[in-house]
Amino acid sequence: MNAYEYTAITTDKKRIQGLLWADSEDEVSTKLKLEGYVICSIARSSSKSVRWNHKQVSTTAYQLGLLLQSGISLRRIRGYTTRPTFIRGSSRKGISYYSIGIT
Repeated sequence: MNAYEYTAITTDKKRIQGLLWADSEDEVSTKLKLEGYVICSIARSSSKSVRWNHKQVSTTAYQLGLLLQSGISLRRIRGYTTRPTFIRGSSRKGISYYSIGIT
């Protein structure tokens, strides 16, 4: 996953800047469009990338499996595992992924 910086216009006609983690610019674009934003720019952040280790991947897969077995839809799971957050040391807002048990 890589970090992508974006500039967009909200439904309230406000210009926002943020950081989103994704595998491609197309994924960032799709996420922003689903939020109802008009995209001004998307650029890959050269300073930030992340590699998940085996434990993180297996924990995430296990948690996803538990939620799916309980009958929760993928759309709702996405809401549980992604939340708008403020990036540390910045006034920009972005979406970060976090473990379900950790807030």
